[in-house]
Amino acid sequence: MDNNRHGPSSEMIKQAKDNLQTYYNLTLIEGLVSDIDLGKKYGITTLLLILHFLDDYGNKLNLLKDIADRLVSSVIFVMLDITSDKNQIRQNR
Repeated sequence: MDNNRHGPSSEMIKQAKDNLQTYYNLTLIEGLVSDIDLGKKYGITTLLLILHFLDDYGNKLNLLKDIADRLVSSVIFVMLDITSDKNQIRQNR
């Protein structure tokens, strides 16, 4: 499995578009961070339930750096993820 090529859930993007359709100054981007033009900077971003999918051999830090490279200063950045032992998560299902 290539952890660097995980893309967003199309269903999650659809739900976000439905929930945020009244906001006119908002652009939702479906794709990989590394595919977003470095020349354009963004003022808000989210990273929701992604990092736990990545092996921690620099992949997590690289993703966070890729995001930071595409943001203006004093940005809003919302990050949410699962932090626990993988075996414990499996046992609690």
